[in-house]
Amino acid sequence: VHIFKFFLVFRSTSVPSTIAYIYPRFLSLTEYLTEPQEPDQALAFPASLSLSSEHLDKKGVLLLENGQDMWLW
Repeated sequence: VHIFKFFLVFRSTSVPSTIAYIYPRFLSLTEYLTEPQEPDQALAFPASLSLSSEHLDKKGVLLLENGQDMWLW
């Protein structure tokens, strides 16, 4: 049943969406909370981190997203 659901979901999605689902994006949001931003300054999208526990930090804010779900650490 799970393989059939997997096939139905990914049959209609794009390649980038499928890649994001299999290898989720891992982003650090800490700098946006610690550094003041100018009101008229555009925010740059943070670079993806490698999927590794070495980036987990008790004082940091990290986002893991796969195109369907998001998790904050």
